[in-house]
This record gives sequence, C-alpha cells and structure tokens, in this order.
Amino acid sequence: RLLEHCPFVLLKKGNRVRTIADEIFEDAQMSPRIVLETENIETVLALSGKGMGITFYPRMFMSPDCLSFLPQRVLEQNHLNLYALNYTRAHGVLGIGYHKGRYMSRAAHEFIRIAKERLDYTPKK
Repeated sequence: RLLEHCPFVLLKKGNRVRTIADEIFEDAQMSPRIVLETENIETVLALSGKGMGITFYPRMFMSPDCLSFLPQRVLEQNHLNLYALNYTRAHGVLGIGYHKGRYMSRAAHEFIRIAKERLDYTPKK
C-alpha cells in the first residue's frame, strides 16, 4: 500500500507479468496509478530506469549471461533499485514433455540440456 500513489509503467493486459501484477494489486486492495502500458518488457524497464514509474521485471531476464544487454546497462546507468517479490503465484513450473524412445532432434536435446542447466534442475526421485 506504500506505493499506492506512485506511478506505474506496466505491460498490457494479457501478459503473464501483468496478470501477476494485477493479482498483487488486488491482494493489496489498491488501484495503481498506471502512467503507461506497453507490450514490450524491455520498454517498461527502460522507462522505469528513466524515472517514469515503477515496474515489474522477471528475474529470469536479469541473468548476466542473458541475451539481452539492456537490463545491465539500464541498472548501471540509472541506479535502479530491484526488489524480489515474495509472492508465490509469481513463480511457476516449467515442464518439457517428449515421447521417450522416439526420435528427438539435436536442437531439442540441446534445448533441454540448456534449460536444465539454467534453471538449476534437480530430478525428482
């Protein structure tokens, strides 16, 4: 509720990040002051970095080895403050399904290997 009168730069409705943001606002019983809505995740961070408003930005895009160069540059140039959300519905489960014993391309094998590596996969026993 401390942020109720602050400006927000948010993704447009229909985006998963926006859905979570709306749930957080609803749980806090607040109506955010939305100054801009966009479809681009990089735009919300850049505009937030320029002081336009508060935004929600997924942690997975903050990884230093991520393909996007914008988050690190924006953080360094604009002295952004980042806060992790302790909100259980903001976290999800990724599942990858395939037919065991069937042909799988090398690209699919690599995708699964990289996903396990990056997501710190631990198999269930």
